[in-house]
Amino acid sequence: MNFIKELKLEDGRVLSNSEEIGEVFANHFHEFFKRGSTQRNDELLAVLPRLVSDRDNEMLVHVPSAEEIKAAVFDLGPSSAPGPDGFPGAFYMYCWEIVRPDVCCGVQNYFREGVVTKELKGVKSLKKFLEDYGQASGQNINLSKSKVFMGRISAARKERLLSVLQILACYFSTKYVGVELLKGRVTKANVLPLLDHFKKKLSSWKGRLLSQAGWVELVRSVIGSIPIYNFSVYYWPATTIVSMERWMSNFIWTGESEKTRAITVKWDTMCKPKNEGGLGIRRLREVNFALLAKFAWAIRSGSSNLAIFIRCRLVNKDGTLKSHVNPSTILTGLKKFWSFVQNEERWVVGSGESIRFWYDRWIGNQSIEELLQPGRIPINLSAKISDFLEDNKWELPQVESRALQSVFNKI
Repeated sequence: MNFIKELKLEDGRVLSNSEEIGEVFANHFHEFFKRGSTQRNDELLAVLPRLVSDRDNEMLVHVPSAEEIKAAVFDLGPSSAPGPDGFPGAFYMYCWEIVRPDVCCGVQNYFREGVVTKELKGVKSLKKFLEDYGQASGQNINLSKSKVFMGRISAARKERLLSVLQILACYFSTKYVGVELLKGRVTKANVLPLLDHFKKKLSSWKGRLLSQAGWVELVRSVIGSIPIYNFSVYYWPATTIVSMERWMSNFIWTGESEKTRAITVKWDTMCKPKNEGGLGIRRLREVNFALLAKFAWAIRSGSSNLAIFIRCRLVNKDGTLKSHVNPSTILTGLKKFWSFVQNEERWVVGSGESIRFWYDRWIGNQSIEELLQPGRIPINLSAKISDFLEDNKWELPQVESRALQSVFNKI
């Protein structure tokens, strides 16, 4: 059996995880074969010979009958390569009487409206659910302020779906609850709008009748909180952090973001706690670090739909982060803190239903796997702590290994 063990990328990185290698190949061929943008040119079309008559065209676009659909299906090779649904031609031939209504209805609706029936029904069901929810709860959803993201589908199909939903299509980049949603790596250009807002906020206070203590409080409590939402998901470029802290320091000493003063206290000293002689201002990079570490912990241990989705998208089965996901804006920040959170996390045993008995760190600051010699525990054990508890008492198995029995004695 042939397989690819490792793959070297253009940037020099070497991938050995099969899931990551597969994703790189999928992305490569998608970009290679994707259709470019087109624009209608009537002058060019006018000089092309007309080979399809009006009668032929009517025949090509008419809605096929059930008999025509059956004939096309039975012309498929029985062992032909499966389509997106995973079923070869033999499946449809053998189960035709069962699948016939759905197949015929879906094909005919595609000729009429450009989408299959199941998809259109799903969109209509979603629209009805939103309406029913608003009537039952009194919390009506403002569709004019809502947005929907579409995948790589045709313009005609997208237009029909949007006409049912009555919601505007949204494209990157856009903003949600104050956070700029982007594709790819976060650059200085991406955060310029927030930097401009940050600077305008400082400029709007220029010349106001505030003491220097008032300027300090504005910087500490108001200005320092402006980038919080963005800091929670993105790792900010160092140049933007330096610029923002320079403006904050200038404002404290002069009341203006661009005006400097020759003799000042060092910024590091100003950022110390008040009981250590500082002003209690938080360093922006440290805030960014803390919030991203919190985000990494939420993804590692959370049970929300968002946490589950991101784990499926960015995390390998062994708990490590994927090294290549394109495009991912949040992956850069998670990479910087994933190992840190993993090494520092500890479990407090309760029911034990969510703690892996062999691999999680619940014995002090170590796991059973770490207490034993490397390689002594297989990598595919699935037991939880709750599997060894009976009426809140330990029910540990008898083992022949002295090292493992020593670990059990500690428990």
